[in-house]
Amino acid sequence: MDSQAYVSVHRRTSIVNTVESTTAPGSFWGQFPVLQHDLDLTDAEIARNLDRQSLRIREGLQDFVRGGGKRLRPALVIIGARMAAASRGDGTDSHAAPESAIRLAAGVELLHAATLIHDDILDQASHRRGRIALHRQYGAHDAVLMGDFLFSLTFELFADHASPEQARVLARGVSRMCESELRNAEAPALTRREYMRRIFGKTTALFILSLTLGASEHGAPEALLQPLRRIGYCLGTSFQIQDDILDITGDPKKTGKPVGGDLLAGTVTLPLILAAEGPTELAAWHRSVESAPARARRQIVQTILNDVRDRGGVDAATRQAGAYLDRARAEFAGLPAGMPAEALRSVLDHLELRQS
Repeated sequence: MDSQAYVSVHRRTSIVNTVESTTAPGSFWGQFPVLQHDLDLTDAEIARNLDRQSLRIREGLQDFVRGGGKRLRPALVIIGARMAAASRGDGTDSHAAPESAIRLAAGVELLHAATLIHDDILDQASHRRGRIALHRQYGAHDAVLMGDFLFSLTFELFADHASPEQARVLARGVSRMCESELRNAEAPALTRREYMRRIFGKTTALFILSLTLGASEHGAPEALLQPLRRIGYCLGTSFQIQDDILDITGDPKKTGKPVGGDLLAGTVTLPLILAAEGPTELAAWHRSVESAPARARRQIVQTILNDVRDRGGVDAATRQAGAYLDRARAEFAGLPAGMPAEALRSVLDHLELRQS
């Protein structure tokens, strides 16, 4: 490592010493110490960007951004960057990831956090990651501004460290997220096709961006980017389907949010679509929740969810989530061998056992 690179890594490592580790020892990323260290550097970069704000806002945002979460999306950015190096035959598994990859990973995590803050306001969610939602702590006005601020930090980091093409991809992705929410507000998805289109904008596009961003920015050939795009698509789709399943079957102590939140917020998910006898019944379920008095809604939702489980909607959705993971695994023949591929394979294996 040349002296300039050593100074850069040493500076980032010193910042990490002031920030609590993203993941506790023995947890998922702990099996990949180099990647865990990269994520600690990412956490330090996030803290550095948030440090310029007023104390009240800074504490709220730092608690939210660092308070839980698996750092899956920033990990995908770093895995992609390391795969690009592996495709060139660079032996970099023992070194920190490039500084630009760390900063782009931080940008992706800030973007994800911004969408969660705004989602919670729209859904009137009470909790996120096992904590009281930001808008319940600070009010909707301040929470909207906090989310907006995180969006602005994301665009700052991309403007400074991403190519113009990747910055355009990010901008299009944010537009898709907004369009997806607007379409759902106008009318819930009542068919599998509508559902897939909605979750592409809501979730899948960011997974594709995360996995290909680090690779593209660090010289990956198209022969590597193609399987990474397909893996990102399958991974993101499976992740969202599982998220929708956990909204029905999850333990609130593990998921950090109450059961039935999607339907309470007016969102129809895949288990419901697969269990219902058609769009007419789905629309009737949706109307029964929307038109009920507030005090009766949770019981109505629970009755519908019990029906969904009894009809096999959860089991059918679980099979579809698993099928997307199998499709992702089939793409590994096109990836370079090494730690990044092992880490990505572990992500897929972990998702099959996901409980939060």
